[in-house]
Amino acid sequence: MSCAKHEIELINEYRTRLIADIVTGKIDARDIEVEDIDDGAIIEDNGIEDDDKAFAEGAEGDDDA
Repeated sequence: MSCAKHEIELINEYRTRLIADIVTGKIDARDIEVEDIDDGAIIEDNGIEDDDKAFAEGAEGDDDA
């Protein structure tokens, strides 16, 4: 595995863990301030929409069980 792919995998793992910790209340993110970003600096294809779609499809499959 290339170094870049490994780093991306680690960042995704960190993101998943961070979200889980916030949702479960292990981390309090209410007072965190986020700086404004330049809209031109955003990468168009970040994969978030695909992840949300896959999550929604998975949730639909859970109702059948």
